[in-house]
Amino acid sequence: MDKGIEALIADMKAAAEKATPGRIGDRIDGSGSIKYECLGLDKTLVLRTDHKNMEYGFIGDNGDADEVFFRLSSPENVLALIAALEQAQQESKEQSARIEELESQRKLAFMACNRWRDKCVDAEKRIAELEKWQQCEHSKKRNAVIDGLAQCGEAAWEIEEYMQQWDKEHPLELAAYKAELDSAPNGMMQLSNELAEMKRKCAEVPDEFARIGESLRTQSNRTTGHPVFVVFDKQEIVGSEEHDCDRIAWVFECHEVDECKAGRLEALYQGGRDTRGYDRYAMKSIDQFVTACFTEDGCKDYLQQNGHNLNKPFIYVHSAYRNDEWQVIRNWLMTVGGIAEGGE
Repeated sequence: MDKGIEALIADMKAAAEKATPGRIGDRIDGSGSIKYECLGLDKTLVLRTDHKNMEYGFIGDNGDADEVFFRLSSPENVLALIAALEQAQQESKEQSARIEELESQRKLAFMACNRWRDKCVDAEKRIAELEKWQQCEHSKKRNAVIDGLAQCGEAAWEIEEYMQQWDKEHPLELAAYKAELDSAPNGMMQLSNELAEMKRKCAEVPDEFARIGESLRTQSNRTTGHPVFVVFDKQEIVGSEEHDCDRIAWVFECHEVDECKAGRLEALYQGGRDTRGYDRYAMKSIDQFVTACFTEDGCKDYLQQNGHNLNKPFIYVHSAYRNDEWQVIRNWLMTVGGIAEGGE
């Protein structure tokens, strides 16, 4: 508010407080002159004017104070006060609107704060879940190392010795493992150790598996993927001389004659001579499957034990391409003391 208006308000307030309360006036007209009297609320005479007799002025003990108030109550001052009042009322309306706007913003901010609070609570829960998951993953990683050692046939004391060094190099996994043990029921540690020992025993494999695995990793596969070493022998069947045969055999009473006699009989047959009592057969030699091994050494061992029962045996390499069962077993054998070969 303007300082001049503030001073005017202060002056008029002070004058009004000192002036005689009330302004009851009436115009007296009857003697050819204008007379005017103004009384206070207590009927005391405040102001008298007599135009004819030139009588005027504020009457009474409080006349000076009433005159001051009268002089201050000019139209200009009254209009200025009214303008200030209207401006104050307008500002009051604007402030009320601003207060409503701020209140609306406060409510929106409060709602936003609640939403962010809920998000913070959810975020804290999510962080706790992630920390728990991370702790679980660290613990799983440590358990996976123990399982791997057990599957390789390591003894319990060897696993314990290895894990002591491993724990020093992986503090996060060790902390997660201890936290899991602390939260586990009583006796869980003992059960965990017993389970690890059972896994180790189940994973124990004969030394022969290690020998096979070493052969798989070091042998020549003869440029064959997923090789299968097969033992074949030669078997003769009766064929057709006109189509395909390897030799002619002469038989007398279910027994094949020797090579010399067979030659004479063949000469007689070709010359159109009589060969009654002898049967002539066109023989075809085919490859007969005998057995299959993972390694060439396995085939050689088989021939050493059973080769005397075979006819011209030999070793041939086939492929286990798309034979998932064979590949799985072969790859597992290669892990015994080594790294598995990637399957196709």
